[in-house]
Amino acid sequence: MKKAGICLLFLALLLFCRGKKVYGQGGVICMVKPPYDIPVAVVQEQGNLAEGVRILDQISYTGFLEQGEICTFPVVWDFSKVNIGQTGVYQAEGRMELPQGYSLGTGVEAPKVYAGVSVQKKWMPEINAYYKMSSAGLFVFPWLDRENEDMQGYLKREGSSWISLDGYAMCERNALYLPSRTMRLGNIYELAVTYGDSMTKILRFLYTDQRTLEILSYRPGTLEMGEPEKKSVISSLKGGGRSGTVPGVCHTKRGKPGAGSGNTETISGSGKHLREI
Repeated sequence: MKKAGICLLFLALLLFCRGKKVYGQGGVICMVKPPYDIPVAVVQEQGNLAEGVRILDQISYTGFLEQGEICTFPVVWDFSKVNIGQTGVYQAEGRMELPQGYSLGTGVEAPKVYAGVSVQKKWMPEINAYYKMSSAGLFVFPWLDRENEDMQGYLKREGSSWISLDGYAMCERNALYLPSRTMRLGNIYELAVTYGDSMTKILRFLYTDQRTLEILSYRPGTLEMGEPEKKSVISSLKGGGRSGTVPGVCHTKRGKPGAGSGNTETISGSGKHLREI
């Protein structure tokens, strides 16, 4: 009971001082907190795997020692299942590394963790993998860093029409950032991003909970925007290409809004309103 009380105390301290690293000199670990919100690494096809997965170097476990210390422990990643010669999404497995002098207490386990690795072509951004940035309430769909690209996002709730993500999400140089509050739990959505005269494949998913999107499919398709007599059709069958304006907020023309919009909330500092789709 005493050991459990000590561990609970230090768990509370961790939540209070989150992000502060404390390194010890060795000891017995009585509780392990695995990492969460693990980012997706993006690697260029036929590129440098070590460079692409560098973002995972910052991920660590937290251990609570019997003597009262809080320590961070590195993750050792296994990328043996990642094929950089073939585009797609792969899974890397991670385990906690115990430096010399440290050991796990009786009954204490350090669960394995997993990270997505998206292998993409240089000029063809993909939205085939995501991770949750809980601190900001965002789902992040990363791609290879891009320059001079006009990237525009669209979202469609099942049974509704495509709408622009203007005012809802941001297309940055390295990812699409989609606020979770723009969607309703339990609904099926489709997501796509245009760039130049091309577009990504269409990601279809079920919004299952605040942290999870259940991926249903990722396949080529088309977007039909505007009134029937003035429809603009964009297809993902064209493939990738270069183009020439500066990326920023997703800002394309709006299609017909989906039915049944929910409550409106204000994004702090943005001056825009966040509406459920």
